Amino acid sequence: MTGAKAKKKITVAKSVKILGKSYPVTQIAKNAFAKNKKVQTVVIKADITKIDKKAFYNAKKLKTITIKSKKLKTIGKNAFDTGSKKLTVKLSGNKKYKEKVKKLKRRKKKNQSHPNQRRRRKRRKRKMKIDRKSVV
Repeated sequence: MTGAKAKKKITVAKSVKILGKSYPVTQIAKNAFAKNKKVQTVVIKADITKIDKKAFYNAKKLKTITIKSKKLKTIGKNAFDTGSKKLTVKLSGNKKYKEKVKKLKRRKKKNQSHPNQRRRRKRRKRKMKIDRKSVV
């Protein structure tokens, strides 16, 4: 979205026309909508087979992603990690896709930890280092 005017609603089409020639859209690239501050809804109409990692990373105002593609095979790590608390991913088609999204949500919850937990781990490591030095 660099150089272009940011929009609130983005639709990923089946093909893109460049210099009069049409090219099919098959995947959403890494960091494609990352850190986009204005986008609120994304509709993916194309026959997307892959959504790369961190495709929608840190797009905090993003509320809904509608995927109409029935050929989706791969969803990258942290693809839907927007930082938004109310993100809804709507899928049309198979139960397999819905299961994939559930797995992603579970993985995201598992990776989330209490903000102070990392600090606590660091403190424990420091204490362990200090204790080892004093024993020697």
